[in-house]
Amino acid sequence: MQFKMTALRDDRAILILALEAADQAEAVRQAEAQGYAILAIHQRHSWLDWIENRRARFPLTLFSQELLALLDAGLTLVEAIEALAEKEHRPETEKVLRQVIASLYEGHPLSHALQQFPAHFPVLYVATVRASEKTGDLSVALARYVTYQLQMDAVRKRVVSASIY
Repeated sequence: MQFKMTALRDDRAILILALEAADQAEAVRQAEAQGYAILAIHQRHSWLDWIENRRARFPLTLFSQELLALLDAGLTLVEAIEALAEKEHRPETEKVLRQVIASLYEGHPLSHALQQFPAHFPVLYVATVRASEKTGDLSVALARYVTYQLQMDAVRKRVVSASIY
């Protein structure tokens, strides 16, 4: 990450510094090691940060579509999620799927396993899965959620387009 700092030098000159560091504390240590006293520090954001954060999101709709297809093909829930984890090329997503699988092996229901990752699985999704566990029809619930999410994405896209226009 890049940090922009306002610093005071030994000769009492105020400078603006730009440093690359893993976190804010590391940036402060680097500046102090060079003899600067930090007055203010801000993380610099760029459009590349926005793209990276966007790319790092868990692909919930794609996950749901693929899980639905595998379940409809006759795989068990654990087999289906294992297959999705094996083909996953994003380390963060694979890690989440592996932890969901571990929770399933511990005997927890899918809704409990998903609930452990609120940043990746929204409350509505977990509630949908929990309801399907009571009815025994996860495929129908996943299909409804995918339809809902695609509709919401289309509406969001129209609103953004209208806002830009």
